[in-house]
Amino acid sequence: MVDALDIIIAVASFGPAMALMYFTLRNYTFPRVEKPFFDDRKVFALMTFGIVLGMIFFFVDSAMRSSISLETILLIALTVPLLQSLIKLAILNWPKFQRKVDTAFYGLALGMGIAATYAFAQMEYAVRYPGFIGLETLDALGIITILMLGVQVVLIQGSTTAMIGVGCARGEVLPYFANSLTYALLYSFMLYGSALLADMFGDIAAILTIVAIWVVCIYSFWRVYKIDYPQLVIDARRGLKKARKRPVRRP
Repeated sequence: MVDALDIIIAVASFGPAMALMYFTLRNYTFPRVEKPFFDDRKVFALMTFGIVLGMIFFFVDSAMRSSISLETILLIALTVPLLQSLIKLAILNWPKFQRKVDTAFYGLALGMGIAATYAFAQMEYAVRYPGFIGLETLDALGIITILMLGVQVVLIQGSTTAMIGVGCARGEVLPYFANSLTYALLYSFMLYGSALLADMFGDIAAILTIVAIWVVCIYSFWRVYKIDYPQLVIDARRGLKKARKRPVRRP
């Protein structure tokens, strides 16, 4: 039976994902711009696909956690973001998406769909196994920490998938994929290492790790919102202007 905590977790996962997607994409569609940079139908289609993909990601993630050891944790921290990033790249680098400006925005939609279900599943797992993130008991502070974990998942999944989309839109797949994977790996190693650091060095180390995770998540999303998307739009508009200035060749 669904209890109050399940409802809170659902709101804390789907709410931020929908809000951040709207907050980011509103600048690139009607009425902010005369001609939208993407198709709303494709945005929601990619987000829906991402919701399904997020659950698959979590099931694979959970299967790898069946035997917990230092070696297993390091393996999960490395392979999970790598596999997820490669799958995202395979989707967004599909021939129909290559070198199209709207692909960058579909990347965010895909990432937010993944983030919504993946964050929900991660928080549910943390509620059942608080030691996953270094908690000894599930008190009020622990629940707040778990809810913050959900927001972090939304930020990192949304931003890293959007970066891959920008790279596919620009035709610069490798550098943007490398940037996306770097953020994903930083987040993953710090998340899975937070419990170990708490056991080895105490609460101060765990708190510092949590702060570092927030820095990575917020900066990665800020970069997409303030740098990658605006610059892509500027370059796209320059390309359109150059195309219009080209003389028409008459037969």
